[in-house]
Amino acid sequence: MEWGESDVWTCELPGEAAGAEFKIVQVDGSGSPVEWEPGSNRRVTTEELQALSLSLEWGRQGFVGNRAAPAHGLEAASSASDGDGEAPPAHEPTDATRQWVGSFPSFMRSNEHSRERRGRWDSSSVQGAARFLVEQDAESPSWLHKLQTLKELLVDRPERARPELDAVAAAFVYAQWIATGAVPCVEGGGHHRPCHHATLSRDIFQSLEWAVEQALEGVGARQASEPDDASTSLAVLARKLQGRLPSFQSEFVQSTPLTSIRDIAHRNDIPQDLKLEIKHTIQNKLHRNAGPEDLIASEAMLARVTQTPGEYEPSFVEAFRSFVSELRDFFNAGSLDRALAALLPGLDEAGQQAAQLLQQRTRALVSLGADAPLQPITDALHAATS
Repeated sequence: MEWGESDVWTCELPGEAAGAEFKIVQVDGSGSPVEWEPGSNRRVTTEELQALSLSLEWGRQGFVGNRAAPAHGLEAASSASDGDGEAPPAHEPTDATRQWVGSFPSFMRSNEHSRERRGRWDSSSVQGAARFLVEQDAESPSWLHKLQTLKELLVDRPERARPELDAVAAAFVYAQWIATGAVPCVEGGGHHRPCHHATLSRDIFQSLEWAVEQALEGVGARQASEPDDASTSLAVLARKLQGRLPSFQSEFVQSTPLTSIRDIAHRNDIPQDLKLEIKHTIQNKLHRNAGPEDLIASEAMLARVTQTPGEYEPSFVEAFRSFVSELRDFFNAGSLDRALAALLPGLDEAGQQAAQLLQQRTRALVSLGADAPLQPITDALHAATS
């Protein structure tokens, strides 16, 4: 086994067709057993062995990871984009799942979400905004708390709510780690619907817009022979950071967003166990203390219910697929095509033409896959920047 950056031991093991039974043991330098894990042997089914990875904790029965690992399980249940270049089906894994490095949520039939946090918050080697984030994260268990920390750094503390490069750079790294699970979120108590997250995002987004405007004005006022790398870097990082914030579209700032999952969890045409897993793994957690892990759990659940065609009612599968698409929009993890389509009604004629051209070019590029020649790539870039 190898010690990793996330303070975990990892290894790869071959799977047996009939499943496996095992136990964890600590050994000394010579390989002799020192301590056996308490409790009964662990058992892994054939279905679980098909997962990309399984996570477990010493002395804790069961698995932290899920049966259908996001990347492998989702791809097995999906296909590539349609031949006409339309956006890929909703059960194809997003970058959020592919980039996830945190613990994979497990499907549960009762409220087993943990508030336990593990980590070390040592700010002695950092200064400025980075130090502030380390110290504040120690008191910020949930995603909502972490967004409040970002708001304080980027909106409340800077003069005229215009953050500088140090704050924006540190915030982007922090938001990136949160979005990928490297900095985990746990429940922080209380009952806070996703509209609270959306409202915080709107405030942060606005301050970043002001900071970008100020930075670009400074760049424009200088001669090309005197480039301002700091202003350019601030603008680039601010734009990237905005993509890591939750959406504040009108449907998400209303008092009860993302309610379709409640109707799905109460359907009468799905097994009771599945209803309980949707309710406790996704619905209640999302409406109580939303976090990036909820998107990972939802995509894993979608992979599961679409893995065997005909296993579940088509209307249920379609409803769940629609919910996952909505959830991706909330986490800003949806496709570019879908985002452009949402923008069209609010654009003037020239803006609509530009957006539609970008849609056409990106669809054509997606349909070509990873082996696309240079020209379609150049066409898409021109459409995005012209």
